[in-house]
Amino acid sequence: MYNLKILLASMALVLVLAAPVQAQVVGWGENNYGQATPPSGLGVVQAIGAGYFHNLAVRTDGTVVGWGLNNSGQATPPAGLSGVYAISAGGNHSLALKTDGTVVGWGLNGYGQATPPAGLARVQAIAAGGFHSLALKSDGTVVGWGENTYGAAAPPAGLTGVKAIAAGYEYSLALKTDGTVVGWGDNHYGQAAPPAGLPAVARISAGGYHSLALTCGGTVVGWGDNFYGEATPPASLAHVKDIKAGSYHSLALEDPVCGPPFEPIVWTFTDEGFIAGGQNGAFRIYTDPTMVASSPWTVSSDALTLRISYENDCNCAGYNCYTQSGTARAMVFAALCSTARMNIGWTGLGERQLPDYEKMSLFVDGVQVAYAHAPGGNLGCPGGVGPVVSVPAPPEYFDLPIGLHELLIQATTQDDKFHIGAYYQFAINFQLLP
Repeated sequence: MYNLKILLASMALVLVLAAPVQAQVVGWGENNYGQATPPSGLGVVQAIGAGYFHNLAVRTDGTVVGWGLNNSGQATPPAGLSGVYAISAGGNHSLALKTDGTVVGWGLNGYGQATPPAGLARVQAIAAGGFHSLALKSDGTVVGWGENTYGAAAPPAGLTGVKAIAAGYEYSLALKTDGTVVGWGDNHYGQAAPPAGLPAVARISAGGYHSLALTCGGTVVGWGDNFYGEATPPASLAHVKDIKAGSYHSLALEDPVCGPPFEPIVWTFTDEGFIAGGQNGAFRIYTDPTMVASSPWTVSSDALTLRISYENDCNCAGYNCYTQSGTARAMVFAALCSTARMNIGWTGLGERQLPDYEKMSLFVDGVQVAYAHAPGGNLGCPGGVGPVVSVPAPPEYFDLPIGLHELLIQATTQDDKFHIGAYYQFAINFQLLP
């Protein structure tokens, strides 16, 4: 089945991934600046973004291409820009998130929207609005900059636990790990005020003056300006996997096929504290471990088995004196015809000193459901490593209700001691329940 990613502005773009190594960008709609005509020779594209009248594409080699209106340089990425993981196109400015967790901006900068704050690092998501910008950091906090007349660039004090962000014209949204949505900024049409009683949310999208949320149950909820009906999803809408809010219109991607995850799972990985590959303990974010120097992560061809291999420690091996950690995050769409059971298996080798000083945990929609830890035993360096311990004990499984769900793997050594040749491996498979 094709995997569709849709982003909208004055025109529309679709990135069609027909195979892991092939992609085609298709545009349509208003084309007065060439924004609906992707340039020839784009190469292999992994992500796209649509601004007011310009577009961006990220190639799999980490370079960026822009086209469309370029009156402020918004469609011209900085010379030498590389190592890009994600992009976001705003009104007349652009943002790029690099694999090292830093952000680059260009284009219209009258309000400072294209100039990320000094020292901004460890970013895992970006969002460009009309005249402001947002960054989601790996610690779950949000940073904003740019035009702030209505407070769009000023996240509420104490906002934490965020896993996704969206920037509208002059307002902002954040999706928290508990499935709740927070809004701030311009609220003349109620676009920054999520409705009371909103069920647990899996995805959010901010448009011109309206907002959309895709619940974990696969239904769509809209709020804000509704002059053209853009905030009122059709009554017949069902089995939705993705949503996008445009200036005055909305789109939803439906998938009526029955079965557990119909498409290959796409993981987003982070790692921190690993010194191989010239990192010196720095933070990184990426989707393909094979394209990153000395990534500690490996993933099977079916994306159902993940492994993180720790570097030998400081006190036993004299090598890595950092605490090592990594995450893997993905969205899965559970079966439409019945509940999907996710069977879970842990294998690996952990330190024989303290049981909780190495741990690999699985979270589903922000709730920890299973984990594996080191065997422990207070045997120190001579004890080496032993089989990891699963909690709960096998067989482990989790039943995914119908709808969209987030899987998050968190792995850490907790300290820089007693792990030599340690690794943790997580494997899942799915089955339909009667």
